[in-house]
Amino acid sequence: MEENNLLRRIHQYYKTSNRFYIGNRFNKWYLYKYMTISSFKKCISFPLKKKEETILFCEPSCWPDQFEQRFYLADYSDVNLQEEVQVESVTPKVYACCFTYNSDSDAAWKVYSNKDLGAEGLCVKIKINRSKLSQELSIYAKENFKLYEGPVNYNLSEFDIFHLHEKILPSGKPKQSLHPNKWYSLMFGNYFTLDNYLSLLLLKRKAFDYEKEFRYFLIEESLSTKKNNEKIYPKINWAKIIERIEVDEQYPNDDFEDLRYFCTEKLKLKEDKITKKDINVMPGGKIKIQKP
Repeated sequence: MEENNLLRRIHQYYKTSNRFYIGNRFNKWYLYKYMTISSFKKCISFPLKKKEETILFCEPSCWPDQFEQRFYLADYSDVNLQEEVQVESVTPKVYACCFTYNSDSDAAWKVYSNKDLGAEGLCVKIKINRSKLSQELSIYAKENFKLYEGPVNYNLSEFDIFHLHEKILPSGKPKQSLHPNKWYSLMFGNYFTLDNYLSLLLLKRKAFDYEKEFRYFLIEESLSTKKNNEKIYPKINWAKIIERIEVDEQYPNDDFEDLRYFCTEKLKLKEDKITKKDINVMPGGKIKIQKP
């Protein structure tokens, strides 16, 4: 059960030793991953049929949004710890991978395309079976990692996140008294644990709530030191987790057919599960305003 709308507790999945969920149990069946066609081809090792399939996880210091890097790169040396607990054990190096549970995001189609790559920089959306993805990642994590998962928390504003580490908030007005920061008290007022740390790494500004993001974290059993911007490529079987693939309508037909053939042969998807999508189409075409 949640302690408050900022701090989320870690719970272990039943009959697992290395898989945990953060906060309340997530009840969505499917996740979606947007990426460039070029990146997707690398994941499924197109056109090399024997090369291992992978997915990218990176340290949060790689994330482009500095608000999201903020608590990964923070100095935690003054937080309140339980006796004999080292700060490194509750603020370890983390590898993360982000998905969304928003089934159709116009913004994502645009954000995850890259015009510099030409046609290969167009966006592709992959519908993923969340349970099977978690199983694949749990298998990978079995020997050296623990796997944590949870939805992003959009409860805080930009101001709240910017000042979350401060015990006393600035008023923003001349000659007005300072006042205690309630968010600081909720997050840092008691013993700081891994629950607090991962809760911080799930924070995103309220303005981005439309993204409906879901994150996976891999933490090494050895609790190795942060190196910043390090990446790993867990092996997964994409054929087991993909439900549907949608490719930007602008992708050339010949290239699309090559990709579809590869996915039907290697990933064993049916042809009707790999389609094109016109992201600029206006529903119903041109409209006529009726006379009063």
